[in-house]
Amino acid sequence: MVVSVIIPVRKGDTYSFSIHGAGEILQISEGTRSYARNLGAKQAKYSELLFLDSDMDISHIDLASLDSYNYEIATAYFITPHMEDWPITISQNFNALSSSPLSYYGGFMYMRKPVFDKVGPYAERFMEDVDYSTRASVMGYRINAFPFWVVHTRRFSGPSAHAAANAENFGWGLTSGSDII
Repeated sequence: MVVSVIIPVRKGDTYSFSIHGAGEILQISEGTRSYARNLGAKQAKYSELLFLDSDMDISHIDLASLDSYNYEIATAYFITPHMEDWPITISQNFNALSSSPLSYYGGFMYMRKPVFDKVGPYAERFMEDVDYSTRASVMGYRINAFPFWVVHTRRFSGPSAHAAANAENFGWGLTSGSDII
């Protein structure tokens, strides 16, 4: 099968890493990140979807191989090399994904289009990836994890700073990490 890659980007930005094995790459700068993901899913030509944040480097992954895992919905482990505590981040990420079907990081989210259609669109709110994985799990889908890493390239000093930056970048109206509960 062939993958449609959907990447929300800020106006004027483009995804700057290589992507191997994609049938199409849709970079969408309209609306919020959720709106861009939902619009991309509507425009996608192929039955496999990969929702990818613009700061995720997947140049070492051949997307044509994703179908061989036979997952309906899956994410990947991620590494953030700029963080001082990145070995802890890796460990926490690995433990969360391996122990809970509800956990996933929305920066790399693969699913088959019928799953997206059944679960419905991403919610237009903060933490939309958590909301999506919860809805999918309640419907009986298991969130799988591919056995590889993606590289989260944005530099930040912790989850609150990252969340606040994303909120500001995508017009969510948050202005600082202290606004995040």
